[in-house]
Amino acid sequence: MRAYRYGRSLGTWWTALRGIAQGCALSIIWIAIPAQVWLQALKAAHHTVQAGVFIDDQSIRDSQQSEVVAALATTTVVDRHQGKLRNPEKSDIWMARPEDEGDLV
Repeated sequence: MRAYRYGRSLGTWWTALRGIAQGCALSIIWIAIPAQVWLQALKAAHHTVQAGVFIDDQSIRDSQQSEVVAALATTTVVDRHQGKLRNPEKSDIWMARPEDEGDLV
């Protein structure tokens, strides 16, 4: 159960259905575990791909479009195993050759 507090005032209690409680000492671990699983899966399957994570933002980089496409497919599999859904409205793809965009979707 959670409640918002402002000064000496305490709001009504409510139940969080998702996420990690802000200020939880274990929050960094709960974020790092799935990120590390994803990074290891990419490293094992895609040797040239460079991947990174900042909190819950993931990035995939490679000079070969086919490797990025393959890494995205691996990401989808890992996400399914972790119970995650990708939100297309919060996702971006950047590329050096815009003419290849249709192949990534």
